[in-house]
Amino acid sequence: MGSTVSLPQATANSVSLGTPTMVETRVSSSFIESSIIIRCPFTGREWLALMPGGYSGPLIIYDGPSNQYAPMVVVNHMDHYRTQFSIELPPSPAEYRNASTEVFNWYDKFFKNDIYWFDFPTQYRGMPERFEWRRSSGQEVVQLGRLDWLSKGWKLVRAPPEQPNVKLHRDSRKSGISSDGGEIVGVWISRHSLSKSGHFELMGSGLQMGQSFRLMAMASALTIEANVMRIERQRRNNRLANMNFR
Repeated sequence: MGSTVSLPQATANSVSLGTPTMVETRVSSSFIESSIIIRCPFTGREWLALMPGGYSGPLIIYDGPSNQYAPMVVVNHMDHYRTQFSIELPPSPAEYRNASTEVFNWYDKFFKNDIYWFDFPTQYRGMPERFEWRRSSGQEVVQLGRLDWLSKGWKLVRAPPEQPNVKLHRDSRKSGISSDGGEIVGVWISRHSLSKSGHFELMGSGLQMGQSFRLMAMASALTIEANVMRIERQRRNNRLANMNFR
């Protein structure tokens, strides 16, 4: 699926102020398009993530509270089954990074233990590392005080180079460590009630990985949100269709 917007840009605003490591979100939907309002609770800065085709279309993050600002990140589906997404990032002069297109993958394990992942270098000219978004109700998510029966929690894991033979039990591992020994570098919580609110936060070494990583992590979390909402809406429509068929 293509995009008609211009390529992402590093605006004077984003370069001078940087990308936040914590934001709150709120989803707004209409029959024509959907959007996500992104707000940093510390500075009050806002950004707009627009989905002009609804949850099935591209996702465009603007470097300000409306689409009058420059597009900062553009996300598109890469395949018919929506198991891969392209995330176009702006250049980051401070990190000596040119504009790039990163691949964000989704492995659907019956929509219960599904995993999203991307590979990303954490330092200048470094080798890409694997980062995985995994569903979670662990302490890193619970301690934020935002998880309830209407919420869904995810943790962003810096995957270890080698998978251990034995997984670590939750009670025996340190805070910030996943069952396979990977470091938890971020969390994403979304509340699918009438408010449709969300919370994104980086932690641990995720706070030190630079502006491009912060953008990639935030954009990937919002991509998960849009994909989950798309699937839930599709399932509701299928249930209604089956009821009408009967």
